[in-house]
Amino acid sequence: MRKPIIFPIIFLFIFFTSCTIEDEAIDLTYRDDILIETTVFFTEDSEDYDISFTYFETDGYNNLTKKTEGYSGGIRGNKQVFYHTVKEYKKAGLKMIPEEQISEVWIDLYLLGAGKDIFHHFISRDNKGFTFLYDFETYSQEVIWEE
Repeated sequence: MRKPIIFPIIFLFIFFTSCTIEDEAIDLTYRDDILIETTVFFTEDSEDYDISFTYFETDGYNNLTKKTEGYSGGIRGNKQVFYHTVKEYKKAGLKMIPEEQISEVWIDLYLLGAGKDIFHHFISRDNKGFTFLYDFETYSQEVIWEE
């Protein structure tokens, strides 16, 4: 007795149709890696710190995603440098919550491996929180100050 052949044909049709539907995601693996270097200057030398940043990055689906990273420890001198990498695509940046012990913040964007500041240098000299976003398409910054 012969098995019905219609079921395997339907299965193969559905399988190949679902595999050929175009996904709207953009492959970011070939985009350049950008290093966000955040230098935080503290009001006093050799002070313990507890600080957090929320990093923003545009994913392959054109959504601005966020990731929070916290840091704590002690420092010698009055500054500490923090690093985070993102892909060079649409917008990326960070949000910083104000801390009384912080006097100044520098943000530098580097092309990873190039060793020079190719994109931007931003300085905050106020003890305010801010959201810094850099647009890689227009080569411009957007800064939103916290009240």
